[in-house]
Amino acid sequence: MANILFTMIDINVGGTENVLLRFIDELNKRNHRITLLLANNEGGWINRIPTYVDVRFIQLTDKQKKNVCNLGIRQNIVAEFKHGRIVSAIKILIKKMLGDNLATLKFDFSELPCIDDYYDIAIAFQYHNTFTSRYVAEKINAGKKYIWVHNDLLTTKYNYKYTYSYIGNFDKIFCVSKSLKDEIDACYGNAIDVLNKVDVFYNSIDYEKIIRLANEPQTEISKDTMSILSVGRLNAQKGFDLAVKVAQKLKENNEKFCWYIIGEGEDQKKLGKLINK
Repeated sequence: MANILFTMIDINVGGTENVLLRFIDELNKRNHRITLLLANNEGGWINRIPTYVDVRFIQLTDKQKKNVCNLGIRQNIVAEFKHGRIVSAIKILIKKMLGDNLATLKFDFSELPCIDDYYDIAIAFQYHNTFTSRYVAEKINAGKKYIWVHNDLLTTKYNYKYTYSYIGNFDKIFCVSKSLKDEIDACYGNAIDVLNKVDVFYNSIDYEKIIRLANEPQTEISKDTMSILSVGRLNAQKGFDLAVKVAQKLKENNEKFCWYIIGEGEDQKKLGKLINK
């Protein structure tokens, strides 16, 4: 039985979170002890964390927690300008231009305390989340450290060069597809110490659950009108508000259609009000 630690910012509604919960379930069946370390105790799927998981939180003040969970460059720069903090906004912009992925972090990362407990394996489950990845690399005491890559680097424009200072602390870099591995290999180039650690680890698929859901009663879909289906997390990033506006245009053009949206998220009520409007 291994003592395994996973880190995430939070457990929101999303693909990576779904994969994590599935992974945890598989490890539990093999009697491993699971700890989930989060920065935030909120999220659309926080209640889906199994009771056998030891949930812990990174020691952050309320102000630090709010900062860590809102590290987006654009919204931070806009917020600083709105509050008249011009110098602060310029500093953030310069840091980002110089390649600092944590440019909007408003406290010194080195000030964060280390986790004293020992883990057989510590996993940074979101390569693209610089804060939690670096936290595992520098603040966790573990026999082995792994990091998971779920998204590509080029399309997301992720500054992988920032990881040079800590990526070497990981024993394995797991990519969820061969194409991601190829991209990681290409980006890290001649860094042999990194390339030798990169491997492919495909996401686990719950076939029984898929078949069970497929056999459930289906929504009646009319064949007399055009049907449109959108599936995704209901938050600002996914842009479902644009779908509602497009639907309004189609309606104004007297198009016969029915638009189905399947998903959960923090913007569900907001989108409902927009649809009713």
